[in-house]
Amino acid sequence: MSPLAKSVEYAGYQGIVGKKQPFEIAPIDFFDPIDEVRKLYAKLVNAPHFKQIAMLPSVSYGIATVAKKFTCSFILIFTLKSVIVSTILLLLKKK
Repeated sequence: MSPLAKSVEYAGYQGIVGKKQPFEIAPIDFFDPIDEVRKLYAKLVNAPHFKQIAMLPSVSYGIATVAKKFTCSFILIFTLKSVIVSTILLLLKKK
């Protein structure tokens, strides 16, 4: 537990209020904020295009998805938690 900035408190409140009437949530409400995060992250890591950045609900889901496509020996996965960036490295070899 730690203190929250007012902006974080407000964002959390808005998220909860939005779930009160889920039928009012449009697909654009879900995808636009994620695309903005992908664009900012692509810029941060110097990716040529933001569509090269994947957003997944969890690291375990991401690893499982990649493992289906590759023989794992190397994969780079970033998990953003507050200010800390955790990195998991494995090797990838296409199946």
